[in-house]
Amino acid sequence: VAPQAEVQDFLGEAHSKPNKEQLEEIKALWHKAQIGAREDRLAARVDLVEFGSLVASFLETSLDAGSAADVRTTALILGRIGDKGAANRARELLFNSKKTTTARRHLALMLGLIGGKVDVAPLALALKNHKRNDYRRALVHALGQIGDEAAVRELVTQYGKDKDQVFRRAVILSLGRIGGSEAQALIKKAMGSRKESLRRTATIAAASLREVDLIPSFKHLLKDSDETVIRYALIGLSLLGSPKVSAAIKKSGTIRVGEGETRALAVTALGMQDDPVAIQLLKDRGKSKLERDLLVRRALAFALSRQPKAMTLTAKKRLFADRDLEVVRASWLATSFSSQRTTGIILEEAIFKKTLHERLRLTLLELIAHHDPERAKMVFRRINDERRFKKEVLVRSAELREILQRGGDVGRGLIRARVQVEVDNLGGSPEWNLLQAYHQEFLAIESIVRPLSFPGAGARPGNQPGRRPDPWTNEDEDLRLSFDRYHYYDRRDSLDVGL
Repeated sequence: VAPQAEVQDFLGEAHSKPNKEQLEEIKALWHKAQIGAREDRLAARVDLVEFGSLVASFLETSLDAGSAADVRTTALILGRIGDKGAANRARELLFNSKKTTTARRHLALMLGLIGGKVDVAPLALALKNHKRNDYRRALVHALGQIGDEAAVRELVTQYGKDKDQVFRRAVILSLGRIGGSEAQALIKKAMGSRKESLRRTATIAAASLREVDLIPSFKHLLKDSDETVIRYALIGLSLLGSPKVSAAIKKSGTIRVGEGETRALAVTALGMQDDPVAIQLLKDRGKSKLERDLLVRRALAFALSRQPKAMTLTAKKRLFADRDLEVVRASWLATSFSSQRTTGIILEEAIFKKTLHERLRLTLLELIAHHDPERAKMVFRRINDERRFKKEVLVRSAELREILQRGGDVGRGLIRARVQVEVDNLGGSPEWNLLQAYHQEFLAIESIVRPLSFPGAGARPGNQPGRRPDPWTNEDEDLRLSFDRYHYYDRRDSLDVGL
């Protein structure tokens, strides 16, 4: 486990003021974050986050005097950094100023990210006293992010008083983050709602609770009329280890019928179990030559690696030789779940194959750094000396070499986090699937219907074509810097440290 102070220092969390040169760079990045092209704005905001607390004093002025858009951008950046001074200033402006409701909404969301137990009572009081629903939802999201059970009673009370379905979904989502018996009781009740949207939110909130007692509820929802509810139920089951999970999936038939994404989640859930039924189901699916869905084949690569008893030689050969590059990448990435002495040698041989696809070569570079750091250093030197590779390979090997030179737990932790992100992006992590689904529900509740990869600044909800984009989450970079989505350097859970 990496020492907390060392990792904090690497992430730029040291509490100090910027020097003159750093201040000029911060000012330039802030200007770029306001007026540049979309990609430049994202890069500038990410760079500002990397500065850590060095930017806090500069950005706090935007909380005081900036426009609503400035407050939004500042709140996103400071919320990712987690500066204590910024949290105190946010409290002052949120509870003791005449800021507009829109600006206070951003401040509430920011406080949810960097606040603590001390903020629960004033946030709950504000929730009790205010009437405007978008601000009330921001307070609810903030209480959920803080995650203290002291907030549950007020959230349950407001759920009973407010009949607005969107507000109720926000409450259920936050209760899933917090947990506890009272929260679970209301979530379980909402799972039986006749309203599909509420059922969806309740199902993913229940998944977050990770309670074995909820397996019968998830089992019932595997027959739901709404495909999203079924998927969320499968995500919930993938986070629970019990023979009942395998039996429920087998009986529902979700591994054989339905949309590809649903069947892939069923495969992922079985891969997390360790019982004869799960192993047999995976073995049968691995033998099949008829599986055409890319998502299912990716999920199989990860699931079979987690359950070696189900991995036949035929299935292994088929996955590593798959016609789709992403399935092959998944097969290689699945080797990160275990380590063998020969893995580094095999990876080195694969990296230098002339016929290898460059994108796969990049993944293998990450993997050899993960499996065998010393051999990886030799590989990176050889790549640099031979100079026969494309620029992106040279850049990636130099980047990984620099991380490994940090040595110790920090270097290993960062490499592990990078590999984990690749696994996540290919659907191989139940934890990330939960986080993704949670984020999608947040977007749905706040009427953000555009996927993250969609180009352009802003989206209009389909059922309200005249409504302007929400200023808090109207651009991709905002979504990526807020709430549940993290870049690899900020994947704190992956670093196994309690920052």
